[in-house]
Amino acid sequence: MATLFDNGTIWLGADRRPSDALLVVDGVIAAVGADDVAKRLPAETDVDHVDLEGGFLMPSFGDGHAHPIFGGLEAEGPEVRGCESVEEIIAEAVRAVDAAGFQIHIHAIGDAAVRQALDAIEQAIEANGPRDRRPVIAHAQLVEATDLERFTRLGVIANMQPLWAQLDGLMTVLTVPRLGEERARQQYRMRTILDDGGLLAFGSDWPCSSGTPLEGLAVATSRQTEDGDPDGGWTPEEIVDTARALDAYTATVAHQAFADLTPAPWGRIRPGARADLVHLDADPSKSHGWALADLRIRTTYLGGVAVHS
Repeated sequence: MATLFDNGTIWLGADRRPSDALLVVDGVIAAVGADDVAKRLPAETDVDHVDLEGGFLMPSFGDGHAHPIFGGLEAEGPEVRGCESVEEIIAEAVRAVDAAGFQIHIHAIGDAAVRQALDAIEQAIEANGPRDRRPVIAHAQLVEATDLERFTRLGVIANMQPLWAQLDGLMTVLTVPRLGEERARQQYRMRTILDDGGLLAFGSDWPCSSGTPLEGLAVATSRQTEDGDPDGGWTPEEIVDTARALDAYTATVAHQAFADLTPAPWGRIRPGARADLVHLDADPSKSHGWALADLRIRTTYLGGVAVHS
């Protein structure tokens, strides 16, 4: 079974020009671009045609940090008796998890917690040696300036929740008074981490907040509330352009999940990749701020099969 997509923008990632046609065969992307599609199409006898009607086809959104199941306590864990500080406990737990071959995924919100997490990851690397570990620090809401480069140097993925990077009530009533204005402006350093060459993945922390990625995309690219406040965005130097924000919701989440090591990787539109796709009614780069949240999802595809329309 084959499906041809055309007559729209087919987004290939922040580092590539969009394409104009896509062929999916048996749930896997077989050809990208009109020329390659034309070469492959004659070999297919049963082809459906999806007219994108000027819309936007992209890889499916991924959620790099959510809580669909709040699991029970583990019966076994690292041996931390004898540790004399929180830092020692975290370091030993991370070392043991890493030594067992698991991916490190740490929740850290404040700058002290982020530093403890980075220290523990660095110590695990030194103790256990090099490997493809792709460690994650989720939230990374407040990071000390001197620790920012460590994300890149240690290969740590900063998994942030872009919806939170706005001056809503949670920020103005609960957070800013506790941090103070100066430290509060150091939150969610998304663009800084990207510009330093680091990896930024997006997640929702659902069900703690909205799981709708278009809302997160709206805030990441504007740093504004739904009412458009403040003008120009809060800490506008940390606004992420739409293309890199889409990458954070797709390709980098896939990288975090080791999708590239699967038989049919997801998260990118490439030949050989699994056809997990989203058809939007318009190009997100043509919208701004919360107008992005109003984009309509026409269809979602899993393995080339339409599962929502």
